[in-house]
Amino acid sequence: MPGATSAPAGRPATAAIDLRRVRGERTRARILDAAHELFVQHGVGPVALRDIAARAGLSHPGLQRHFASKDAVLDALVDRIEAESRFDGDVGRFDPARLVAQAERNAAVPGYLELFTRLAGAGTSPNHPAHERFAARYRGIVDVFATVYARSDAPAGLEPVAEARRQVAVWDGFQLLALHAPGRLDVPRAIARHVASLDGPAPAAAPRLPRELVPLRSILVPDAGYAPGRAQRARIVADAAARFARTGYYGASLRELAADAGIPKSTLLHHFRSKEALLTAVLESRDRDIVEDAGSETATAREAFARIRPSAEHAQQERGGLIRLYVLMAAESTSAEHPAHAYFERRFASSLDFFGSLFDRVAAEDGLDLDSDFEALRLVALWEGLQLQWCYDPALDVGALLELHLGVVLGAPGAAGILSST
Repeated sequence: MPGATSAPAGRPATAAIDLRRVRGERTRARILDAAHELFVQHGVGPVALRDIAARAGLSHPGLQRHFASKDAVLDALVDRIEAESRFDGDVGRFDPARLVAQAERNAAVPGYLELFTRLAGAGTSPNHPAHERFAARYRGIVDVFATVYARSDAPAGLEPVAEARRQVAVWDGFQLLALHAPGRLDVPRAIARHVASLDGPAPAAAPRLPRELVPLRSILVPDAGYAPGRAQRARIVADAAARFARTGYYGASLRELAADAGIPKSTLLHHFRSKEALLTAVLESRDRDIVEDAGSETATAREAFARIRPSAEHAQQERGGLIRLYVLMAAESTSAEHPAHAYFERRFASSLDFFGSLFDRVAAEDGLDLDSDFEALRLVALWEGLQLQWCYDPALDVGALLELHLGVVLGAPGAAGILSST
């Protein structure tokens, strides 16, 4: 009978299908492991699909049977990151210990900080295939934290959505700083100190004399050359900034950069000896704009802090492309091989020293008990994290949230209004 002979024949066929599926899943996992290792070691930009295939022990066509493109590999890695970093626990109550435990789990995953930071940075371009995935991820994570703060015994007076954005931004910023300034902080410990001082400053461990105020201009590198040459350099830098913001550093060639500026490649190389030197010039140009926005030295530390919001708002309105470029480069350059790695190490060190001395000064002027070095870390981390969120949600008011944070830490007039209206 047909029914008597078809059942035994079906079982081996099903087993063969199951075996092929298991083998396929193992191969996909091996490919993702290889991509993970390469992205952590070299960054996302310079790694090609052939590099991933070689690391996984596959031919290029063999890899493409599982992933048609590098974008497909990136998409699968985002899935893996979401699974590994999903907030664990009841969203109905505020539990600082759970947040710290989550940070410890993330830090314990080899390469997690590097991979997440680089993928989140790469996705900031609206044309990137992971852009919508990360935008949705940030919306979801902010909703989770806002629900926690709305329903629980979080410190009184915190507006849930604004505080959720602050929490997510500080966390992302701490992770970025841990990669660029590894001796300055441990992410889980920094998260623990942050959640322990949501409604005020982190107190100093011991009294100390305030250090001399570090000038903001310390982050700058002088722009050398004669005036006519500087004018052409400025035009090249402006065009390169637009190109890098669209394609990232690795997606732009010297030929394209020269064509954008309307000059021969040889003329570009006369002004900038390499693409690496041009990238550094673009980033240093942004720093000069920031210092120019800040204006002259202020009489008090509070006046200096008060200028942060208008400076951030001006950058959003007038230099959005440069913010995207900066965020992308900060993430890409967490790899020691990246040409901007040294620039960001120096810049973060200078920024932390500047803000640390500014917090020293405000503590001395107003008699505040605060840990200047930690508050500098927290402010820089917040600013970096908010700029990252802004790349996925341009309606975000970075300046207002920075002012909210400073109002909480310094007890600035009007802080309660910011807390309730942001």
